[in-house]
Amino acid sequence: HRHGVGQADVLAGGAQNPADGGEHIPRLQFSELAVNLIEKATGKEIEPAENTFDDTDDVMALKAVAAGVAFGKGEGKFAPDAKITRQEICVMLSKVIEYVDAANGSTTLEDTSTELNSEKFHDTSDVASWAKTAVALLTNNELMSGSNGGIAPKANTTVEQAIILALAHFNRF
Repeated sequence: HRHGVGQADVLAGGAQNPADGGEHIPRLQFSELAVNLIEKATGKEIEPAENTFDDTDDVMALKAVAAGVAFGKGEGKFAPDAKITRQEICVMLSKVIEYVDAANGSTTLEDTSTELNSEKFHDTSDVASWAKTAVALLTNNELMSGSNGGIAPKANTTVEQAIILALAHFNRF
């Protein structure tokens, strides 16, 4: 682990209620996980963005926006409690990897193919055009796995699955 960081540190603040592991993770909580990943992997704190949202002033949301890993939903909304889909998570995690690689001068992903593996996954056509590159990078590098032969890009992710995903990423840095 970088900087002598343990797995629990990555989750600090990110999993406020670990007893709810089966619950779907909302955007704000996943943003916290992403910010914690970046700050632990780089050893540097992210300066929060200026708040342009009328539905949250959470510092983790503003740090996620500053790092380019999260964006508002338009009209001044961050939608902190909205459920996050697997393809949205792929986009956010690919941005985390870009940020950490840029900060650390590292190359996390060995397979740089941005083609979805339609032989491995039967539902690659369900992946939104804006998420295809990120989903391909994460699935091709086995950082996001499918289930029942599919990627299930529009499915929501539980808190527990999100934490496992975040730790898999952290262990690559």
